[in-house]
Amino acid sequence: MATSMQDVNHSSSEGDDHDELDDLLDLLDEEEKIEEKQKQIAMEKKAIEKAKKDQYESDAIVCATCKLRVDPLTRAISSENLDLRLRRWSKSSLINLPLRMRNNNKNQQFVIIGILATKMIKTSKNNNKYLIIKIDDFVASISCFIFNSEIIEKFYKISLGTVIVLANPEILNGDKNKKNN
Repeated sequence: MATSMQDVNHSSSEGDDHDELDDLLDLLDEEEKIEEKQKQIAMEKKAIEKAKKDQYESDAIVCATCKLRVDPLTRAISSENLDLRLRRWSKSSLINLPLRMRNNNKNQQFVIIGILATKMIKTSKNNNKYLIIKIDDFVASISCFIFNSEIIEKFYKISLGTVIVLANPEILNGDKNKKNN
């Protein structure tokens, strides 16, 4: 009987060792699951950050033609609303403006999108005020002459660096007496 008691004690200590081993293995499994979950959460965070960055980049583009970018948090109108408002006009980059002038398609309405780079009010020999603004898109620039006093007042209030859209501007050729458009 003494041997059977030792066998019982021995088997019960083996059982305790087995239970502790099972507990340790269970803890390791739980730790692995936690680590896996943390990796999954980190990957999801990265995917969300990338999606936000891509959306921000997408929202930052003013239009594909001019390649200008504006902070979506500070802009007055979204890219989608701008596209909706300008859907009947074709968009022309400043660099392609001479090509548009050569084609001389008078029936097609177009817009020019650029950044207000400079502005200055001048007075003509006849004592009439006019405004000269320079619009730039970091590739090319154009100068615009505005002669209407109401428009001069409105344009002069616009801050430098503002993205503006000119719809169907009257294009003057290099020759002072000829107009294109």
